Amino acid sequence: SYKVHKKLNTKPNSKGVISTSLFGDKDNLDFEQKYLQPLLKNIEIISKVLPGWCFRVYVPRNFSSNIIERLIRCCNEVYVMEIIPTGNIGTLWRFLPASENKPFISYDADMLLTESNLWIKDLSDSVYKWLKSDKIFFQRTLAILNYMVPISAGMWGAKPTKEGFSAIPDMQERLEKYNSDWFGCDEAFLTKEVYPIFKS
Repeated sequence: SYKVHKKLNTKPNSKGVISTSLFGDKDNLDFEQKYLQPLLKNIEIISKVLPGWCFRVYVPRNFSSNIIERLIRCCNEVYVMEIIPTGNIGTLWRFLPASENKPFISYDADMLLTESNLWIKDLSDSVYKWLKSDKIFFQRTLAILNYMVPISAGMWGAKPTKEGFSAIPDMQERLEKYNSDWFGCDEAFLTKEVYPIFKS
Protein backbone atom coordinates (compact mmCIF):
# COMPACT_ATOMS: atom_id res chain seq x y z
CA SER A 1 0.00 0.00 0.00
CA TYR A 2 2.94 2.34 0.60
CA LYS A 3 5.40 1.33 -2.11
CA VAL A 4 6.42 4.05 -4.57
CA HIS A 5 6.09 2.95 -8.20
CA LYS A 6 8.12 5.82 -9.66
CA LYS A 7 9.44 9.26 -8.74
CA LEU A 8 9.04 12.13 -11.17
CA ASN A 9 10.75 15.53 -11.24
CA THR A 10 12.61 14.95 -7.96
CA LYS A 11 14.26 17.89 -6.17
CA PRO A 12 17.14 16.37 -4.18
CA ASN A 13 18.56 19.79 -3.30
CA SER A 14 15.38 21.26 -1.84
CA LYS A 15 15.64 22.56 1.73
CA GLY A 16 12.39 20.88 2.73
CA VAL A 17 9.25 19.20 1.45
CA ILE A 18 5.57 20.05 1.74
CA SER A 19 3.97 16.63 1.32
CA THR A 20 0.41 16.02 0.18
CA SER A 21 -1.71 13.33 -1.47
CA LEU A 22 -4.01 13.69 -4.45
CA PHE A 23 -6.41 10.92 -5.42
CA GLY A 24 -10.09 10.30 -6.05
CA ASP A 25 -12.43 11.02 -8.94
CA LYS A 26 -10.68 13.52 -11.19
CA ASP A 27 -13.89 13.84 -13.26
CA ASN A 28 -15.87 15.06 -10.25
CA LEU A 29 -16.77 18.71 -10.80
CA ASP A 30 -15.49 19.61 -7.33
CA PHE A 31 -12.08 17.98 -7.80
CA GLU A 32 -10.49 20.75 -9.87
CA GLN A 33 -11.87 23.58 -7.78
CA LYS A 34 -11.56 22.02 -4.30
CA TYR A 35 -8.22 20.20 -4.56
CA LEU A 36 -6.25 20.90 -7.72
CA GLN A 37 -6.61 24.69 -7.88
CA PRO A 38 -5.55 25.33 -4.24
CA LEU A 39 -2.62 22.95 -4.73
CA LEU A 40 -1.46 24.75 -7.88
CA LYS A 41 -1.85 28.08 -6.08
CA ASN A 42 0.33 26.81 -3.24
CA ILE A 43 3.01 25.85 -5.73
CA GLU A 44 3.02 29.43 -7.02
CA ILE A 45 3.52 30.94 -3.58
CA ILE A 46 5.79 28.42 -1.85
CA SER A 47 8.93 30.27 -2.96
CA LYS A 48 7.69 33.32 -1.07
CA VAL A 49 6.41 31.47 2.00
CA LEU A 50 9.22 28.88 2.33
CA PRO A 51 12.07 29.68 -0.08
CA GLY A 52 13.99 26.63 -1.24
CA TRP A 53 11.23 24.19 -0.30
CA CYS A 54 9.27 22.11 -2.80
CA PHE A 55 5.89 20.43 -2.98
CA ARG A 56 5.68 16.66 -3.27
CA VAL A 57 2.41 15.16 -4.44
CA TYR A 58 1.65 11.45 -3.96
CA VAL A 59 -0.75 10.10 -6.58
CA PRO A 60 -2.12 6.62 -7.43
CA ARG A 61 -0.80 4.58 -10.36
CA ASN A 62 -3.98 5.10 -12.38
CA PHE A 63 -4.02 8.87 -11.92
CA SER A 64 -4.65 11.23 -14.82
CA SER A 65 -1.47 11.72 -16.90
CA ASN A 66 -2.71 15.21 -17.80
CA ILE A 67 -2.86 16.25 -14.15
CA ILE A 68 0.56 14.69 -13.46
CA GLU A 69 1.98 16.73 -16.36
CA ARG A 70 0.40 19.89 -14.95
CA LEU A 71 1.95 19.19 -11.56
CA ILE A 72 5.39 18.59 -13.07
CA ARG A 73 5.18 21.76 -15.19
CA CYS A 74 4.63 23.66 -11.94
CA CYS A 75 7.89 22.19 -10.54
CA ASN A 76 6.31 19.64 -8.21
CA GLU A 77 7.85 16.38 -7.20
CA VAL A 78 5.35 13.67 -8.12
CA TYR A 79 5.53 10.24 -6.48
CA VAL A 80 3.37 7.68 -8.24
CA MET A 81 2.28 4.97 -5.82
CA GLU A 82 2.13 1.26 -6.65
CA ILE A 83 -1.53 0.74 -5.73
CA ILE A 84 -4.85 2.15 -6.80
CA PRO A 85 -6.32 3.13 -3.44
CA THR A 86 -9.75 2.47 -2.03
CA GLY A 87 -11.35 4.88 0.37
CA ASN A 88 -8.96 7.27 2.11
CA ILE A 89 -5.79 5.20 2.41
CA GLY A 90 -4.08 7.72 0.10
CA THR A 91 -4.19 10.28 2.89
CA LEU A 92 -1.48 8.26 4.68
CA TRP A 93 1.03 8.44 1.82
CA ARG A 94 1.98 12.02 2.70
CA PHE A 95 3.58 10.81 5.96
CA LEU A 96 6.34 8.84 4.17
CA PRO A 97 8.89 11.72 4.13
CA ALA A 98 9.22 11.43 7.92
CA SER A 99 11.81 8.72 7.19
CA GLU A 100 13.94 11.04 5.02
CA ASN A 101 16.78 13.34 6.01
CA LYS A 102 15.24 16.71 5.35
CA PRO A 103 12.46 18.73 7.00
CA PHE A 104 8.94 17.95 5.83
CA ILE A 105 5.41 19.08 6.56
CA SER A 106 2.30 17.03 5.86
CA TYR A 107 -0.38 19.19 4.27
CA ASP A 108 -3.96 19.07 3.03
CA ALA A 109 -4.29 19.56 -0.72
CA ASP A 110 -7.26 21.89 -0.31
CA MET A 111 -5.62 24.30 2.14
CA LEU A 112 -3.67 27.40 1.12
CA LEU A 113 -0.21 27.95 2.60
CA THR A 114 -1.10 31.55 3.37
CA GLU A 115 -4.34 30.71 5.16
CA SER A 116 -4.41 32.24 8.63
CA ASN A 117 -7.47 32.91 10.73
CA LEU A 118 -8.99 32.53 14.17
CA TRP A 119 -8.38 28.77 14.21
CA ILE A 120 -5.19 28.39 12.21
CA LYS A 121 -1.92 30.14 12.99
CA ASP A 122 0.32 31.60 10.28
CA LEU A 123 2.40 28.82 8.71
CA SER A 124 5.64 30.50 7.65
CA ASP A 125 6.25 32.22 10.99
CA SER A 126 5.72 29.01 12.97
CA VAL A 127 7.87 26.95 10.56
CA TYR A 128 10.83 29.33 10.86
CA LYS A 129 10.60 29.22 14.65
CA TRP A 130 10.51 25.42 14.53
CA LEU A 131 13.48 25.13 12.16
CA LYS A 132 15.57 27.31 14.48
CA SER A 133 14.55 25.31 17.55
CA ASP A 134 15.88 21.99 18.86
CA LYS A 135 12.45 20.39 18.42
CA ILE A 136 12.30 17.51 15.94
CA PHE A 137 8.53 17.64 15.42
CA PHE A 138 6.31 20.45 14.18
CA GLN A 139 2.63 21.03 14.89
CA ARG A 140 0.52 23.77 13.40
CA THR A 141 -2.28 24.46 15.83
CA LEU A 142 -5.87 23.93 14.75
CA ALA A 143 -7.83 24.91 17.81
CA ILE A 144 -11.07 22.96 17.46
CA LEU A 145 -9.60 19.77 15.98
CA ASN A 146 -6.84 19.58 18.59
CA TYR A 147 -9.49 19.04 21.24
CA MET A 148 -10.34 15.74 19.51
CA VAL A 149 -7.01 14.48 18.14
CA PRO A 150 -3.48 15.33 19.32
CA ILE A 151 -2.02 15.81 15.82
CA SER A 152 -3.85 17.06 12.75
CA ALA A 153 -2.89 15.02 9.66
CA GLY A 154 -2.52 18.12 7.49
CA MET A 155 -0.63 20.25 9.98
CA TRP A 156 2.39 18.40 11.32
CA GLY A 157 5.95 17.78 10.29
CA ALA A 158 9.37 16.53 11.29
CA LYS A 159 13.03 17.22 10.67
CA PRO A 160 16.21 15.18 11.15
CA THR A 161 17.87 15.04 14.54
CA LYS A 162 20.98 17.13 15.15
CA GLU A 163 22.98 13.93 14.53
CA GLY A 164 21.42 13.72 11.06
CA PHE A 165 19.05 10.81 11.65
CA SER A 166 15.53 10.93 10.26
CA ALA A 167 12.70 11.54 12.70
CA ILE A 168 10.87 8.24 12.06
CA PRO A 169 13.15 5.98 9.99
CA ASP A 170 10.65 3.12 10.01
CA MET A 171 7.65 5.17 8.90
CA GLN A 172 6.84 2.87 5.97
CA GLU A 173 6.97 -0.21 8.20
CA ARG A 174 4.66 1.48 10.70
CA LEU A 175 2.23 2.37 7.91
CA GLU A 176 2.32 -1.14 6.45
CA LYS A 177 0.75 -2.48 9.64
CA TYR A 178 -2.43 -0.65 8.69
CA ASN A 179 -4.74 -1.01 5.73
CA SER A 180 -7.39 1.44 6.86
CA ASP A 181 -9.36 3.42 4.31
CA TRP A 182 -12.02 5.16 6.41
CA PHE A 183 -12.30 8.89 6.93
CA GLY A 184 -10.00 9.89 9.79
CA CYS A 185 -7.70 6.86 9.49
CA ASP A 186 -4.74 9.21 8.97
CA GLU A 187 -5.25 10.97 12.30
CA ALA A 188 -5.99 7.66 14.06
CA PHE A 189 -2.63 6.38 12.78
CA LEU A 190 -0.85 9.51 14.01
CA THR A 191 -2.47 9.21 17.44
CA LYS A 192 -1.38 5.58 17.83
CA GLU A 193 2.00 5.46 16.07
CA VAL A 194 3.43 8.98 15.94
CA TYR A 195 2.13 10.89 18.93
CA PRO A 196 4.04 8.82 21.52
CA ILE A 197 7.31 9.69 19.70
CA PHE A 198 6.18 13.27 19.10
CA LYS A 199 5.33 13.75 22.78
CA SER A 200 8.63 12.34 24.07
